[in-house]
Amino acid sequence: MILMKKLFLIFIFSIFSISPAFSLTEVQQEILKIVMSPNGTINKDIYNRFWSEMSSDEVKKIINKENYDTLIIQVMQKYQRELWKSALTSYEQKKIYKSENYSNAQKEAKDLILSITKNISDENLRNKAIVPLKVAMANSEELLSAAAEHREVKFAQGQAMKLDKNIIKLIINSMDKVFFRLEKLLNHKWQD
Repeated sequence: MILMKKLFLIFIFSIFSISPAFSLTEVQQEILKIVMSPNGTINKDIYNRFWSEMSSDEVKKIINKENYDTLIIQVMQKYQRELWKSALTSYEQKKIYKSENYSNAQKEAKDLILSITKNISDENLRNKAIVPLKVAMANSEELLSAAAEHREVKFAQGQAMKLDKNIIKLIINSMDKVFFRLEKLLNHKWQD
């Protein structure tokens, strides 16, 4: 459970670091942890606390933009699902396996993030925005390798986590619920 939570948080914070519409406060980061946990929750109170942390200018920016955040989340959800399915197969076959769907989802994620970051005029900011993508891709390779070798996964950020078939299956089974809550949280209008 902790592994899934940390992995999702790594990817979600990566999303926000390349999205010019969001800069999260500490309260918003804590709310994300609640929403993203495997047994997380989302309700109108949590939603309202999240959005109350934004200035009206930030909210206007989000409402008026091209919904990049939702698109990034959808692409990353697909990428994560295919990554974990490939990790499960890697675990079962004891060798690194990358499905065609995984390779396509990985390319789609890279292409989307690179297309968004190319519009950042400041080269230092653009390079800084690409770092989370590079870290996420390195973590994905490490995950597949660890699954194939039945060993602990060691992330680029320094965390090490136990990995086994049951954890991989739990993550795959929990993914839709987590992303559903996240999309609900990031929608600028609350929907029951």
